[in-house]
Amino acid sequence: MPIDLQLDLSPISASVTSSSHAPQLFVDGLTIYGHRLFGLPPTEPTYICNWDMGIGSVVGECTTEFFHTTVSALKAFIFAFEDIENALPVPPGHVAVIHDVTFIRLNVKAMRIWLHLDDGPLAFRITSGEIAFVLNDLASEKHSERISLSLPNLTMACVDVRQDAGEAETRGYLETSLKMTTFGRKKEFSKHRGSQMTHVRESDYRTGRANFLLRDDFEGVGSRGSSLYNEDMDQTEPTLPLPGLPAPIHGMYSVTDYL
Repeated sequence: MPIDLQLDLSPISASVTSSSHAPQLFVDGLTIYGHRLFGLPPTEPTYICNWDMGIGSVVGECTTEFFHTTVSALKAFIFAFEDIENALPVPPGHVAVIHDVTFIRLNVKAMRIWLHLDDGPLAFRITSGEIAFVLNDLASEKHSERISLSLPNLTMACVDVRQDAGEAETRGYLETSLKMTTFGRKKEFSKHRGSQMTHVRESDYRTGRANFLLRDDFEGVGSRGSSLYNEDMDQTEPTLPLPGLPAPIHGMYSVTDYL
């Protein structure tokens, strides 16, 4: 059973009421798309989560008061969302672990932010091109998850903006581009990978929407490479016809997977 979520927000502006009424931060729109697949009844656990988030250009001229207020608001939201105070204690070992697969893609069109120090002559400017963040926790033969971050045309400058100084004077300037990929490997990696493949195979066998995620070299029960695999599993029709999960345009795995 799949579930889809689509959220589109118009341009967003934010400011602190104690300061000027002009927006200190402006975001040119926000789009969030989520797609989740649920497995077999009666519990129907999630076995694939796909999140795509697109953020428009982020521009602003902020003060340190606005920055501290924003950080405090985010901390309060996270604390209230997890609801730690009212959560019931769960004994160790009684928490159900679901070996699902999660894909997260985040894109920010551009960023240009000024940060003015309170009662000071200096201001910091940060700009960048299109920011891309990708998380993929589908286990392969070498790693459990992969996180990629791209920050092109990143510039950071420290500027003296005193009114009596005439034109603004740049005190420091840094320009670079950042592109990095990190690979994580969980404890008991082989066991985790086998549990994940088995969970996807068992949850998806009625619909066959995510067959391309299963590795041909996987030797777990129910995999295509296992002697215990039953071809009737792929021929069992679901109660309702469902479209296939969109396959990646450039293939599921890149050359970096085998480095």
